[in-house]
Amino acid sequence: MMITRCQPKFVPQVARLFCIAFSDSIGFFAADTPEIREAAEDVFGLLMNTYNDSFFVAVDAQDRIAGYIVVTDSIKRLWLKALTGGYAFRAAGKFLAGRYGIGMRSLYRMALNKLFYIRFNRSARGSGQVLSVAVHPDCRSMGIGKQLIERGLACLKEKGVNTVKLEVRPGNMPALRLYQGFGFGETGRMKDLQGEWIVMELPL
Repeated sequence: MMITRCQPKFVPQVARLFCIAFSDSIGFFAADTPEIREAAEDVFGLLMNTYNDSFFVAVDAQDRIAGYIVVTDSIKRLWLKALTGGYAFRAAGKFLAGRYGIGMRSLYRMALNKLFYIRFNRSARGSGQVLSVAVHPDCRSMGIGKQLIERGLACLKEKGVNTVKLEVRPGNMPALRLYQGFGFGETGRMKDLQGEWIVMELPL
């Protein structure tokens, strides 16, 4: 298994893995359909183009994805890329055309959830964040999550980040133990429509 930067050919696999790993969160808003997977591909395509130097995948010799991690030292880059790169307009067009299979009610709930997140997420200068990390269910307990976190933290340290933040659900005990093993400590709690998040930080 090799940890390497994400490439366009890996994006569909990463999107499928996201839908598998976070099926409960996706199911809260909409059914897991081909349209939802297309939306996930578009999101991860944007992430790859925005954070091409801090988006890593665990891949085997047959180019099969076992896990991924996306870290950043600037969330503003994502919003700027979405707006200036035309991603937001293309996504809006697909939504209006029904390409994502999401109704107005689901869109409203997603937007409300994001408002909870934005209100809480105010990063200080010199801080970084783990945006998303997942390991395929068939590849867990193999140390892949640990390797991905190590690579992500090393990347942020190279960028001059001195504090890394992430959020995790209280019931996700495997992830909690993994993060605690790296020295992440709880600094607060936040809530969205789905429930509570534990906010954790690690000084680098």
